[in-house]
Amino acid sequence: MELTPFKQISFNNLIAYKYREGDKLIIECRALHYLEPITMFSFMTHADIDQITHSVPREAFHSSGMHKDVQLSPYIRANFIT
Repeated sequence: MELTPFKQISFNNLIAYKYREGDKLIIECRALHYLEPITMFSFMTHADIDQITHSVPREAFHSSGMHKDVQLSPYIRANFIT
């Protein structure tokens, strides 16, 4: 399986990869350096989050959730996976 990294413009501790497993698109985030004890990030999507599953494998401590139809501005609404 070949991982395709997203373009990284500046330094970031997290790097994301995307790949397919059967009919699923997998997006995976990994820490390159262990600089922070607890990292926080979100995925923003316009896709139906009821069709998305998320998990944090191999982690003992994590907080996650799905936030539907978040108003970012008067013109932009999106769904977030944290």
